[in-house]
Amino acid sequence: MLQTIRAKLMFLLVIILIGTMGLSYLLISHAGDAEIAVKKVQHIGKLPRYTSELLMYSRGNQISYVQHFIESYLQSKRNLMRILTN
Repeated sequence: MLQTIRAKLMFLLVIILIGTMGLSYLLISHAGDAEIAVKKVQHIGKLPRYTSELLMYSRGNQISYVQHFIESYLQSKRNLMRILTN
């Protein structure tokens, strides 16, 4: 079967095409998982921001007892809980 150069080249072409199709399938099938991973990483990046806001607003309330700090604290807490539950 593989006596001629043409047959050997055709055989290599078939192997390369099958390998390319297999890799393409794997790439397409795992694209959805990559989107989920990117969203999780973006949410993790927001965690330090919201925890820092919580500390800042609680300290501001301890110093000046202004209602704005309490409202901002509660809003940051809601944002943090939303990020943690997703």
